[in-house]
Amino acid sequence: MFQQILKQVDQQHQQKVTSILNDKKETMDYMTSWFHEIKTPISVSRLIIENEKKNPVLNSIEEEVDTIEGYVEQALYFVRADDFNQDYFIVPVDLGVVIRSIIKQNAKIFIRKKIKLKLEVESTEVLTDQKWLAYILAQILSNALKYTSPQGEVKISTEEDDIERRLIIEDNGIGIDQADIQRVFDKGFTGMNGRSHGNSTGMGLYLAKRLANKLGHSITITSEKNLFTVVTIHFPKLHDYYAIT
Repeated sequence: MFQQILKQVDQQHQQKVTSILNDKKETMDYMTSWFHEIKTPISVSRLIIENEKKNPVLNSIEEEVDTIEGYVEQALYFVRADDFNQDYFIVPVDLGVVIRSIIKQNAKIFIRKKIKLKLEVESTEVLTDQKWLAYILAQILSNALKYTSPQGEVKISTEEDDIERRLIIEDNGIGIDQADIQRVFDKGFTGMNGRSHGNSTGMGLYLAKRLANKLGHSITITSEKNLFTVVTIHFPKLHDYYAIT
């Protein structure tokens, strides 16, 4: 009788787990579909803006469209992170090519804020997934531009030693309070800077760190309040990428 009761409880538990997993899959499928569908009106909005370039009001609207698209991308990558193992391809990737594409995407912000770019990136190959790495770099560069004052400077460089290759993104912006530095990669954490700027979700660095770890990389950050912030992505030279889980 005791065994029958345990078997019945186990069956009920398995049914509940299966039901929860099915509900989650259905929700994720819907969200992924919605993310892709919302890109259509965003693209149409961009075409309208492009055709009316002479209207100065549309410049501000274009910036808001960029912001919307950024949040959509962030949410999409957050959903995809759980199924990361089904959607990555590790190959040699030239860091210079990837970082230049991300800089090009943010060219308008560099120009609008008159931020100087100091690029010292050698042609350096690392083993990674180019799509996921591009997203990580986009999040880090976006933060650097957001918290750097007009006419400031962003420096991007590479270096290596016998153990690893490193990509370094440094800005001379508002920096990070030492009380916040240990928590900047926590999910949803905005800190003093997020509160003062009012448009931070606390998800950018969290996702960047999470995805970097899945790729076998790591991210470190150092900062001094009102002086600088340095974010470094570490690419180990010796790593079994096929062991990633």
